[in-house]
Amino acid sequence: MALTEFHESIHIAENSICPNHPSIAGTYFNKGNTYLLMNGDYSKALSFYEKAREIFESNGAFNNPDLATVYYQIGDAHCMKREYGSALYALEKALKIQENNLPSDHLSISRTCFSMAKVFYDLHDDQQAFKHLKRAIEIARKDETPVGAEVLKICLDLDTYMREFNPFRR
Repeated sequence: MALTEFHESIHIAENSICPNHPSIAGTYFNKGNTYLLMNGDYSKALSFYEKAREIFESNGAFNNPDLATVYYQIGDAHCMKREYGSALYALEKALKIQENNLPSDHLSISRTCFSMAKVFYDLHDDQQAFKHLKRAIEIARKDETPVGAEVLKICLDLDTYMREFNPFRR
């Protein structure tokens, strides 16, 4: 049902406004999220995230935090597909945009650093993994919202796993 509505929304928007209008990017992004979450179809999700990215960039929104969110999702989808080089590329783009446009203690930066830590850990680059995880934890500790507390818990769980439950890496 949701996918049908997204398809209709895109069709209507493309026929009534410019096909590269930023509002269409949001619809593509949401459609990508739906494929990712409901179907686990990472390839299809990536195709919609890429369409959203193209629209933002064609409109000159290279420093838009929404573009950073798209890059973050692209990175996470590649990570789930174990395409770590592509994941790091996208996550690094997201982080650069976030660092240039958000406060240094913004929770989005923590999430991106957390995802980068996971990728580096999977690549067996423990030094980079711990560096990014440390930054994610520091930022999440400063955020006193319930979301910040949840991000901190997830970060600390990964830190515990990386330090204690994987003796083969030592």
